[in-house]
Amino acid sequence: MRLFLQIWFGQLISFLGSGITNFALAVWVYKQTGSATHFSLFYLGTTLSALAVAPVAGVFIDRWGRRQAMLVSDFGSGLATLGLVLALSFGHLSLWQVYLASVVKSAFEALHWPAYTTVSTLLLPPRHFGRAYGLVNASEAIAQIGAPALAGILIETVNLSGTLLIDCASFLVGIALLLPAKLPRHAVETEDARAGRSFREDSIYGWKYMTARRGLMALLMLFTAGNFVRGMVTVLATPLVLSFGTSAELGLALSFVGGGFFCGSLVMSVWGGPQKRIRGIFLFQVLSGIALMLAGSRPSIYVVIIAAASYFIFQPVVYGTSQAIWQSKVSPDAQGRVFSMRRAIWAAALPIAYIAAGPLADHVFEPMLAEGALLSGSVGALIGVGQGRGIGFIYIIMGLFVVAQVGVAAMCRPLVMIESECPDAVVDPLASGAISTQ
Repeated sequence: MRLFLQIWFGQLISFLGSGITNFALAVWVYKQTGSATHFSLFYLGTTLSALAVAPVAGVFIDRWGRRQAMLVSDFGSGLATLGLVLALSFGHLSLWQVYLASVVKSAFEALHWPAYTTVSTLLLPPRHFGRAYGLVNASEAIAQIGAPALAGILIETVNLSGTLLIDCASFLVGIALLLPAKLPRHAVETEDARAGRSFREDSIYGWKYMTARRGLMALLMLFTAGNFVRGMVTVLATPLVLSFGTSAELGLALSFVGGGFFCGSLVMSVWGGPQKRIRGIFLFQVLSGIALMLAGSRPSIYVVIIAAASYFIFQPVVYGTSQAIWQSKVSPDAQGRVFSMRRAIWAAALPIAYIAAGPLADHVFEPMLAEGALLSGSVGALIGVGQGRGIGFIYIIMGLFVVAQVGVAAMCRPLVMIESECPDAVVDPLASGAISTQ
């Protein structure tokens, strides 16, 4: 656990630096253009970049090893940030340069995440996989909560160039703590093991691995649908709160969201998740669905805060428990390819949700719950009518959808029996005799 915590701390500092830079660059783009379109393109470009790289990232992870992949990722991201610093030092930073650097950083992060989240496979026994992923989520939550506030202070005190240099320094910390870490080599494929396979065959290997295991494929579909829901409610959270509350109340709600995510991650890191994992996933997904229904039920900031905080407390438990199943069932030397493909598939649900959320709210549900409109006398009698109630209804529908997902999943035998019928592929790495290091 000591070595894992050493790597975790270095990556926490790196995450915090990246979060500061992402926030600072987003603010810079908006101030330079004054355009919401440019602002949204900034995020869309980084999302699409990560999606494009994810399917092939796992090939490099399995061939190089986790440590080498993370070092390449940190080094590449740091160089992209340093390029922006140099552009600023010459007195000219262009919009295309910011877009390019952000796309490059996002591509390297697509290489980093599957490698980082499976380091625990090499260092910890399977019973601690959920606990380790809870710590990974906790570092992400700390970055989400702390980065915006720190970025705001740094932009005012050391300007954008100083902020970017701090990010470069954070990468150096991550690299410095990762370099001396010696990880077991038994998760790196040998030349003999991959002889005769082309790069293209390796790129689709993760998909073939999952389709050959019906339980894992069903789990992937459950989480892809859940990611769509998460994308929808995240995009619509701001207009929902502002339909009845103030900007200050919105900030308070978002703070509770971050706090809920951190608390859930902390609980997962201490607890490790339920012993019967698939039942735990079903239970906490149902609770998440109920929280979404509660969030849409009343135009009250207190109701939204309680519901949103609850939803983001439950989510780290759901995702951490799922991660523990995947790490236990997927062979260590295939985890890079499988987890990268898995990430590409479920992350693809996010752009769909982002694109669908606005039109559904503005042109379908909001008009139906206006005064005297189609649903004003039925649904409106229960949740109210007027601005924001259509979005509230979307939250209720998404909550019902999550509960229905679990109902369907509970009838899928390969998923329900995944822990007993899908054989474990991972044993205690420290007791397996595989002690050579990478």
